[in-house]
Amino acid sequence: MNLVIITGHLGLDPEIRFLPSGMQVARLRMAVNDYWFDKATGQKQTKTNWLTIKAFGRQAETCQNYLRKGSKLLVRGSLDYQEWTDRDGKKRNAIEIRMNEMEMLDRRDQAPAREEGQPARKPMPTQTPAAQGPSDADDYGYDSSYDPAPGAGDDDIPF
Repeated sequence: MNLVIITGHLGLDPEIRFLPSGMQVARLRMAVNDYWFDKATGQKQTKTNWLTIKAFGRQAETCQNYLRKGSKLLVRGSLDYQEWTDRDGKKRNAIEIRMNEMEMLDRRDQAPAREEGQPARKPMPTQTPAAQGPSDADDYGYDSSYDPAPGAGDDDIPF
């Protein structure tokens, strides 16, 4: 199974492009931090990894309208391996994440501010995607009707 779930902050505003077919593509650069304690010193250590995430179609439009540098996201997707030859004839490769689902984790009052010259954000929808109908819910990949009770099923976990 090819499944990735990450949480992080955007390092740049979404970069929007269009495929020859006209489909919109958003390229996101996300900083994901890894934390651990150094056993020798007891100090907390941090390492930041930068990941490239691609969103297509309506998800790309959502990224363009609602996300800015600093936005906090949870992304579910799959790894996508890219290989190409650069202008100098050197072989290059990269691993990107192809977004399947996204959850914006910023509260409205904590969302990154719009910089001068950027288009204003559209107002956030008041309904959850599942409440708008099955076709819209499929585009977001989230079914808000499934919300298990806290602690439900904890007894089945073997650890």
